Amino acid sequence: MVEQNNLDLTSAKIGFSIVEQFKQKDDFDKLENISTKALSVLIEEGLLAYFVWLESKGEREKKYAEVIRDKSLELLKNTKLTEKSDSINAALVISSNIQKTLLARQLLERMLVYARYRAKALQKGSD
Repeated sequence: MVEQNNLDLTSAKIGFSIVEQFKQKDDFDKLENISTKALSVLIEEGLLAYFVWLESKGEREKKYAEVIRDKSLELLKNTKLTEKSDSINAALVISSNIQKTLLARQLLERMLVYARYRAKALQKGSD
């Protein structure tokens, strides 16, 4: 597993890489919005609901949700919490262990917060 002191750095790097997938100010606004909603689902409903919610997004939000889903899975793989390539199966496996579940939620929360702040900064910077 990644060393404990590198977990926040790993979350930050992957969170920032979410935002790097987009270039337009309008994209940053939409990404900030969907990141906020995703964070809310993760906190209130849990890991499996988070991935199901990301999978359920319609055309307008789909490209943002897919990047967040893929980067979330990348974070979980990089921290050795799962080897699964499918987000739903990864969530199911992780959810069978309370320590892994709590760590995964904490890491994903941090990743989303970093993505939100980065998107907000880029919105303001492109005025």
